[in-house]
Amino acid sequence: MFEISVITATYNRRDLLSEAYAHMLGMPLKEQVEWIIIDDGSTDQTQQVVEEWIKAGQLRIVYHLQANRGRAAALNAGLERASKPICFYLDSDDYLEQGAFQDIIEQYQTNDIMQNRSIAGMVFLASTKAGELIGQAFPQTQMVSKPALMLHHFKVRGDKLHTFKTEVLKAYPFPLFEKEKRVATSLVLNRISLKYDFMYVNVKALRKDYTADGLSKNIDRVRAKSSNASRTFYFEAVDVPFMPVKARIKYMINFVRYQLHSRSAFPSFKRGTNYLLYFLLLLPGLALYTRDVKKQQ
Repeated sequence: MFEISVITATYNRRDLLSEAYAHMLGMPLKEQVEWIIIDDGSTDQTQQVVEEWIKAGQLRIVYHLQANRGRAAALNAGLERASKPICFYLDSDDYLEQGAFQDIIEQYQTNDIMQNRSIAGMVFLASTKAGELIGQAFPQTQMVSKPALMLHHFKVRGDKLHTFKTEVLKAYPFPLFEKEKRVATSLVLNRISLKYDFMYVNVKALRKDYTADGLSKNIDRVRAKSSNASRTFYFEAVDVPFMPVKARIKYMINFVRYQLHSRSAFPSFKRGTNYLLYFLLLLPGLALYTRDVKKQQ
């Protein structure tokens, strides 16, 4: 029997977390799910609310309270506690489609994902809370590919629900950087894609919203505050297989940008051509860095 670990990091989002809980209560196959909630130092009575849910016993909930260390560290703490063969991250301001657990389990079973050593997991579509598809659907109803190919070759953009074999994801926790709290999920996906493929299916499984305090409205500021994490993402993305030249140029410009924010040492690239790109794109990267600094003043 397939079971799922859902990992949620939360910080002072009691009401939004309660919305996700209410949706989960009505979902088929919820008894095959453990919800791991990592409370990253909330001060809004999140702990009391979650403890009431645990006492009610309507969902299997694993709760852990820790000092505020940021999303990446919280998700790592959740991953350490994941005990089911399938897992995924669910933001505290999102919730799942009514039949998501059933669809995920059926897709893993039908496609023999757990027996396929070349596949890390499955990717599902996401929609807004009004039900509108976010970004594009995949070009085929079901296909095996990699994140870089999906984004740059097939031009599929927008948030998706990435689900994983837990044993695979446990080998790829978020890298942590001193005094930084945010690490892009894409950094982990790129690392996984060096060894594994994903199966993409045109099945909606996630409902997302972008709140006023959400990441999407403050992305440049967030990336600058976590400059070492941002620099690492762009540094590695430049060398991801199947990355087209246009994307490599964009990533190198942003690498320069966040290298300046982080004040890190001169980079040591894997490819000799990256040194040429670096020096050619110093000025555009410097221009973006200067703009960021002016915005912060």
